[in-house]
Amino acid sequence: MTKKEVEDLIFAKYDCLLLSRKQVAKILNKSVATIDRWKKRGVFLEYKKDESAKNGSVVYSVETVAEYILNNKTKVL
Repeated sequence: MTKKEVEDLIFAKYDCLLLSRKQVAKILNKSVATIDRWKKRGVFLEYKKDESAKNGSVVYSVETVAEYILNNKTKVL
């Protein structure tokens, strides 16, 4: 599977280019706590602060999640 195919699958399911921690956790079949732990340790993906959210939520791009899936041969979705 190519990166583009993985991106298309994710986009088809979530219809957005930026994913919440909860969406990423679901895609990777991990808990939100695991995603947070990875972020804290610098193990996980590049993330951005969601400027539109008042609580300063973190979001991940579909492209970054697709890259992670392919690089780690992760079974998802």
